[in-house]
Amino acid sequence: MSILRNIAIGAVGEGLNKMEQKDRLYAEIAVNAGKNYFQNVLPQSIEAENFRKSSYDKIFSLTGDRNFTELMDRDGFTTQTNGVDLARELYKNIDKEKLKAATFETSYEDRYNQRIKSRDEMYQPMLKELGFGIGAMGPNTMKSLVEEDFVTGKDTTAPKQPMEGMAQDETPAMQASAAGISEFLTQQPEDTQVETKFKQINKAIFDTNAAYGSVERGIEGFIFNQAADYQDMINAHLEIANKLKPGRDQNEIALESTRAMQVDVMPAIEAVQFGDTGFIKQTGNRKYINLNEAIDQNRGDRAIDYDLNRIDLNAKQLSFIANTIKSVKEQDVNRYGGKFKNLYDQFKTLNKFEDLNNFYASDTETYKNAYAFAAIIKADQLDKNYGYQTSQLFLASLPQVKSLQGGDLVNGITFAVNKLRADRLNNRG
Repeated sequence: MSILRNIAIGAVGEGLNKMEQKDRLYAEIAVNAGKNYFQNVLPQSIEAENFRKSSYDKIFSLTGDRNFTELMDRDGFTTQTNGVDLARELYKNIDKEKLKAATFETSYEDRYNQRIKSRDEMYQPMLKELGFGIGAMGPNTMKSLVEEDFVTGKDTTAPKQPMEGMAQDETPAMQASAAGISEFLTQQPEDTQVETKFKQINKAIFDTNAAYGSVERGIEGFIFNQAADYQDMINAHLEIANKLKPGRDQNEIALESTRAMQVDVMPAIEAVQFGDTGFIKQTGNRKYINLNEAIDQNRGDRAIDYDLNRIDLNAKQLSFIANTIKSVKEQDVNRYGGKFKNLYDQFKTLNKFEDLNNFYASDTETYKNAYAFAAIIKADQLDKNYGYQTSQLFLASLPQVKSLQGGDLVNGITFAVNKLRADRLNNRG
């Protein structure tokens, strides 16, 4: 068992046993806060900081200009998926002598340290409570940590007072970003450059997938009227498109990303479901998921608690489990633990659907246990091949399922995937 899991689960369990009945409500909230930290906040923090540092290094490598790279990081370009491309285009119009003479109040290291400090200050009290019992922190404080949407990719310095002439609902950060860049530009980039290129790709994706909504041409460019039902799927789709190699026509990118979504992502989401899947709609030969509806049905008040001891796997699930396990490369088998090696050796010999049926009939327990492994592998592959949002689209759609041993599979699968993600990002340096 990993150190993180020992802290998040072992310490919580020990604390629960020592608490009086009247404190159990606080304890449950604390458990949720702990899970939120170890399953979401910490892995996302690692991922965001690795992405930001990678973007920073790429921009410096392209330009050789430390001040320009600092400016791009200070103003948030290193947090954007297309930030390096935008920086490349902006640098063509930078007054390099003026920028060379500029000084900045903070460096990349200063901003990084401030973000980590802000995160730690927010969560250290909660971690202390998990080690020593509830009492000092009330339930409202704990609840705020459960619901906190801490984005480590953004600087966390205190907001400035609105400047004169700034609208009250206009954030100082956005104002500073725009002013910071324009101050050093010799001319504004033409609308035919990078930003418009990405909008044209997005428009092609919407044109290819009418269910996503409509696109209008406004005075300042395209206006996207996104279908609220498919917002999460749209975000994942755009992430997939950004992963594709540059230099392709926007229509090719739209078709290839749509193919990935419809051939790789959506069939996997369908395969792990039990019961009604009314949250998946079909338009023509394409399928679209309303994630909010899926979460409500699979995890909400009306959710059914599925138990692998009482349900049978269907043909689609048998194929998904076998194909996913067999898709793991030999050199990656050990990433999924010692128990997976035996499972992998059993499944890699199954070639025909008749083989799957026979294996399921003769060793149903092994096949059902493989459901969790398949979900972990698929989520890990989606994260590696496309990105975090695509992996989360799959994970968030999972139904509440109990393992043969009575454990909560959703929590176990999510924990394992986040651990794999953190390991991969850390190994990447």
